[in-house]
Amino acid sequence: MTVKKKQLQEFLKTRIPRKIPGKIRRAAIRHTTVSSSIWVGIIMIAISIPLIYFMSPLEMQQDVQLDVARPLVVTGKITRIEKTNMSKGSRGNKLLIYRYFFAFKHRDQDYTGFCYLPGKKMNSGQIVKIEFIENNPAVNRITGCNAAPFGYSSLVVGILPLLGLVFIIYGLVKRAAIIKLLANGISTCGLVTAVKATSTRINNRRRYKVMVNFQYNGDYFTATVNAYGVDAFMAQQKLSHHDRVNLLFDRNNPQKVIMIEKVVVD
Repeated sequence: MTVKKKQLQEFLKTRIPRKIPGKIRRAAIRHTTVSSSIWVGIIMIAISIPLIYFMSPLEMQQDVQLDVARPLVVTGKITRIEKTNMSKGSRGNKLLIYRYFFAFKHRDQDYTGFCYLPGKKMNSGQIVKIEFIENNPAVNRITGCNAAPFGYSSLVVGILPLLGLVFIIYGLVKRAAIIKLLANGISTCGLVTAVKATSTRINNRRRYKVMVNFQYNGDYFTATVNAYGVDAFMAQQKLSHHDRVNLLFDRNNPQKVIMIEKVVVD
């Protein structure tokens, strides 16, 4: 669905707060990185779910506790060894990660646990040293092993969902700001004074900083608008021909501007 210039002009003439037609709202959002941010966040969370399952960042908390505290060390016995479907190392030097089950006693009470280590370096029935938290012996591991399959590298996986959430929140906040400007923004015209390419690329499209000057109530303002692809080309054309560009801005904060002309398809 495209927006014609006449439809946009009729929309801008309506009383504030404007009722935003669906295709104008969608077109305005489509010309920004809002949707990309939200989808990146969703994809990061979706990818992190299976990674969290395999890399066990929750078990990594046991490694942190044992490394920070001064654990007690007793002797125990390996009761069983399992080969996992995980490996560690470069392609030419990969080691399978094994899960080692063990048992030990503390104050006449039996405890069990398991931990991970790349390669089969111990045998079932072998006597080993077990370290654990004195007031919580369930937090334990064999000395030299990790409670989580990949050790502290699991921390990166645990951060992924949080980063994904940040992207989603950022996208939703930007989306709400655009909708607010469409509904309540002051319509005016301005002049493009500069179009500067940046080193940032999103979806393989270079970001441009477009500087626009406009007047409101006798005061002059300068604002910066991000533009990509055809929108940046349009801004370059406006700059070259000294044509005026249609803007919507927030009367309480004139630095918040969108080039409403971007949503038009002639």
